[in-house]
Amino acid sequence: MKVAKFGGSSVANAEQLIKVGNIIKSDPKRKFIVVSAPGKRFAGDAKMTDMLIQLGEAFHNEDDYELYLSAVMARFSEIIEGLRVNDDIYAEIETGIKTALAAKGSMESKMDAIKATGEDSSAKILSAYLNSVGLSAYYINPQEAGIIVSDEPGNARILPESFDKIYSLHNEEGILVIPGFFGYTKEGKLATFFKGRIRYNRIDYCCWR
Repeated sequence: MKVAKFGGSSVANAEQLIKVGNIIKSDPKRKFIVVSAPGKRFAGDAKMTDMLIQLGEAFHNEDDYELYLSAVMARFSEIIEGLRVNDDIYAEIETGIKTALAAKGSMESKMDAIKATGEDSSAKILSAYLNSVGLSAYYINPQEAGIIVSDEPGNARILPESFDKIYSLHNEEGILVIPGFFGYTKEGKLATFFKGRIRYNRIDYCCWR
Protein backbone atom coordinates (compact mmCIF):
# COMPACT_ATOMS: atom_id res chain seq x y z
CA MET A 1 0.00 0.00 0.00
CA LYS A 2 1.10 3.53 -0.71
CA VAL A 3 0.30 7.01 0.59
CA ALA A 4 0.14 9.71 -2.08
CA LYS A 5 0.12 13.41 -1.18
CA PHE A 6 -1.06 15.94 -3.77
CA GLY A 7 -0.31 19.59 -3.07
CA GLY A 8 -2.18 22.72 -4.06
CA SER A 9 -0.90 22.99 -7.63
CA SER A 10 -1.91 19.37 -8.27
CA VAL A 11 -5.52 20.06 -7.31
CA ALA A 12 -5.77 23.66 -8.54
CA ASN A 13 -8.38 22.97 -11.21
CA ALA A 14 -10.29 20.22 -12.99
CA GLU A 15 -7.50 19.57 -15.49
CA GLN A 16 -5.00 18.95 -12.72
CA LEU A 17 -7.40 16.73 -10.80
CA ILE A 18 -7.92 14.59 -13.89
CA LYS A 19 -4.14 14.10 -13.96
CA VAL A 20 -4.28 13.13 -10.27
CA GLY A 21 -7.00 10.60 -11.08
CA ASN A 22 -4.83 9.06 -13.82
CA ILE A 23 -1.88 8.80 -11.44
CA ILE A 24 -4.01 7.04 -8.83
CA LYS A 25 -5.57 4.74 -11.41
CA SER A 26 -2.15 3.74 -12.77
CA ASP A 27 -1.08 2.13 -9.48
CA PRO A 28 -3.59 0.02 -7.48
CA LYS A 29 -1.27 0.20 -4.46
CA ARG A 30 -2.10 3.88 -3.99
CA LYS A 31 -4.70 3.43 -1.26
CA PHE A 32 -4.35 6.55 0.91
CA ILE A 33 -4.66 9.88 -0.89
CA VAL A 34 -3.99 13.10 1.04
CA VAL A 35 -4.89 16.38 -0.65
CA SER A 36 -4.30 20.09 -0.15
CA ALA A 37 -6.66 22.95 -0.90
CA PRO A 38 -6.64 24.20 -4.51
CA GLY A 39 -3.52 26.21 -5.24
CA LYS A 40 -2.72 28.78 -7.90
CA ARG A 41 -3.92 28.04 -11.43
CA PHE A 42 -1.57 30.58 -12.99
CA ALA A 43 0.88 33.32 -12.02
CA GLY A 44 -0.90 35.98 -10.01
CA ASP A 45 -3.78 33.68 -9.08
CA ALA A 46 -4.89 33.29 -5.45
CA LYS A 47 -4.58 30.11 -3.41
CA MET A 48 -7.83 28.82 -1.97
CA THR A 49 -6.45 29.02 1.57
CA ASP A 50 -5.71 32.74 1.11
CA MET A 51 -9.22 33.27 -0.27
CA LEU A 52 -10.71 31.53 2.76
CA ILE A 53 -8.61 33.64 5.14
CA GLN A 54 -9.94 36.79 3.44
CA LEU A 55 -13.46 35.41 3.75
CA GLY A 56 -13.01 34.68 7.45
CA GLU A 57 -11.53 38.10 8.17
CA ALA A 58 -14.33 39.86 6.29
CA PHE A 59 -16.95 37.90 8.22
CA HIS A 60 -15.24 38.64 11.53
CA ASN A 61 -14.98 42.36 10.70
CA GLU A 62 -18.62 42.44 9.59
CA ASP A 63 -17.62 43.52 6.10
CA ASP A 64 -19.43 42.43 2.94
CA TYR A 65 -18.21 38.83 3.24
CA GLU A 66 -20.69 37.58 0.61
CA LEU A 67 -18.36 38.87 -2.12
CA TYR A 68 -15.55 36.70 -0.77
CA LEU A 69 -17.88 33.74 -0.33
CA SER A 70 -19.05 34.09 -3.94
CA ALA A 71 -15.43 34.06 -5.17
CA VAL A 72 -14.65 30.92 -3.16
CA MET A 73 -17.74 29.12 -4.38
CA ALA A 74 -17.13 30.19 -7.99
CA ARG A 75 -13.72 28.54 -7.80
CA PHE A 76 -15.15 25.30 -6.46
CA SER A 77 -17.99 25.43 -9.00
CA GLU A 78 -15.46 25.69 -11.83
CA ILE A 79 -13.72 22.54 -10.60
CA ILE A 80 -16.94 20.59 -10.04
CA GLU A 81 -18.31 21.49 -13.46
CA GLY A 82 -14.99 20.68 -15.15
CA LEU A 83 -14.98 17.21 -13.60
CA ARG A 84 -18.68 16.67 -14.30
CA VAL A 85 -19.34 15.26 -10.85
CA ASN A 86 -22.65 15.42 -8.99
CA ASP A 87 -23.80 18.99 -8.35
CA ASP A 88 -24.87 18.01 -4.82
CA ILE A 89 -21.26 18.37 -3.73
CA TYR A 90 -21.46 22.13 -4.40
CA ALA A 91 -24.23 22.53 -1.82
CA GLU A 92 -22.31 20.32 0.62
CA ILE A 93 -19.21 22.48 0.33
CA GLU A 94 -21.18 25.72 0.67
CA THR A 95 -22.93 24.39 3.79
CA GLY A 96 -19.58 23.38 5.28
CA ILE A 97 -18.10 26.84 4.75
CA LYS A 98 -21.15 28.61 6.17
CA THR A 99 -21.11 26.28 9.18
CA ALA A 100 -17.44 27.15 9.80
CA LEU A 101 -18.22 30.87 9.54
CA ALA A 102 -21.02 30.59 12.08
CA ALA A 103 -19.08 28.40 14.53
CA LYS A 104 -18.61 29.49 18.13
CA GLY A 105 -15.25 29.81 19.83
CA SER A 106 -12.10 31.92 19.63
CA MET A 107 -11.10 33.71 16.46
CA GLU A 108 -8.09 31.39 16.13
CA SER A 109 -10.24 28.26 16.30
CA LYS A 110 -12.81 29.74 13.96
CA MET A 111 -10.16 30.64 11.37
CA ASP A 112 -8.77 27.10 11.60
CA ALA A 113 -12.22 25.71 10.78
CA ILE A 114 -12.64 28.11 7.86
CA LYS A 115 -9.18 27.41 6.40
CA ALA A 116 -9.68 23.65 6.72
CA THR A 117 -12.68 23.76 4.39
CA GLY A 118 -10.22 24.14 1.49
CA GLU A 119 -8.61 20.75 2.05
CA ASP A 120 -11.89 19.18 3.14
CA SER A 121 -13.62 20.28 -0.06
CA SER A 122 -10.73 19.08 -2.24
CA ALA A 123 -10.99 15.63 -0.69
CA LYS A 124 -14.74 15.46 -1.26
CA ILE A 125 -14.41 16.55 -4.88
CA LEU A 126 -11.57 14.13 -5.65
CA SER A 127 -13.41 11.25 -4.02
CA ALA A 128 -16.48 11.97 -6.15
CA TYR A 129 -14.37 12.22 -9.28
CA LEU A 130 -12.55 8.94 -8.65
CA ASN A 131 -15.88 7.17 -8.28
CA SER A 132 -17.09 8.76 -11.52
CA VAL A 133 -14.18 7.14 -13.41
CA GLY A 134 -14.81 3.69 -11.99
CA LEU A 135 -12.66 3.61 -8.87
CA SER A 136 -13.99 2.70 -5.43
CA ALA A 137 -13.04 5.76 -3.38
CA TYR A 138 -14.23 7.15 -0.08
CA TYR A 139 -13.83 10.55 1.54
CA ILE A 140 -12.77 10.19 5.15
CA ASN A 141 -12.70 13.06 7.63
CA PRO A 142 -9.47 13.33 9.71
CA GLN A 143 -11.52 12.76 12.87
CA GLU A 144 -12.82 9.47 11.46
CA ALA A 145 -9.29 8.61 10.37
CA GLY A 146 -8.11 9.00 13.97
CA ILE A 147 -5.82 11.98 13.39
CA ILE A 148 -5.62 13.30 16.96
CA VAL A 149 -3.66 16.53 17.39
CA SER A 150 -2.53 18.90 20.09
CA ASP A 151 -4.81 21.82 20.98
CA GLU A 152 -2.70 24.47 19.22
CA PRO A 153 -4.72 26.33 16.57
CA GLY A 154 -2.57 26.93 13.51
CA ASN A 155 0.30 24.90 14.95
CA ALA A 156 -1.17 21.50 15.83
CA ARG A 157 0.98 18.39 16.18
CA ILE A 158 -0.09 14.79 15.60
CA LEU A 159 -0.21 12.91 18.92
CA PRO A 160 1.19 9.37 19.33
CA GLU A 161 -2.24 7.95 20.21
CA SER A 162 -3.24 8.58 16.60
CA PHE A 163 -0.99 5.90 15.18
CA ASP A 164 -2.90 2.73 16.09
CA LYS A 165 -6.15 4.13 14.71
CA ILE A 166 -4.47 5.36 11.53
CA TYR A 167 -2.76 2.01 11.04
CA SER A 168 -6.10 0.23 11.26
CA LEU A 169 -7.25 2.09 8.14
CA HIS A 170 -5.37 -0.41 6.00
CA ASN A 171 -8.24 -2.81 6.69
CA GLU A 172 -10.74 -0.50 4.98
CA GLU A 173 -11.89 -1.29 1.46
CA GLY A 174 -11.18 0.97 -1.49
CA ILE A 175 -9.19 4.17 -1.83
CA LEU A 176 -9.38 6.57 1.10
CA VAL A 177 -9.21 10.27 0.28
CA ILE A 178 -8.21 12.32 3.31
CA PRO A 179 -7.93 16.11 3.67
CA GLY A 180 -4.48 17.29 4.70
CA PHE A 181 -3.63 20.23 6.96
CA PHE A 182 -5.87 19.50 9.96
CA GLY A 183 -6.88 17.04 12.63
CA TYR A 184 -8.97 17.01 15.79
CA THR A 185 -8.05 17.38 19.44
CA LYS A 186 -9.05 14.80 22.06
CA GLU A 187 -12.00 17.06 22.84
CA GLY A 188 -13.12 17.00 19.20
CA LYS A 189 -11.97 20.50 18.24
CA LEU A 190 -10.56 21.07 14.77
CA ALA A 191 -6.98 22.38 14.64
CA THR A 192 -4.73 23.03 11.65
CA PHE A 193 -1.06 22.33 11.19
CA PHE A 194 1.46 25.06 10.49
CA LYS A 195 1.60 25.67 6.74
CA GLY A 196 4.96 24.81 5.25
CA ARG A 197 5.86 21.94 7.55
CA ILE A 198 5.68 18.36 6.34
CA ARG A 199 3.36 16.83 8.89
CA TYR A 200 2.47 13.53 7.24
CA ASN A 201 5.95 11.99 7.12
CA ARG A 202 5.56 10.30 10.49
CA ILE A 203 2.25 8.82 9.45
CA ASP A 204 3.59 7.75 6.05
CA TYR A 205 6.51 5.83 7.46
CA CYS A 206 5.30 4.79 10.90
CA CYS A 207 1.73 3.82 10.31
CA TRP A 208 0.87 3.16 6.68
CA ARG A 209 3.75 0.95 5.58
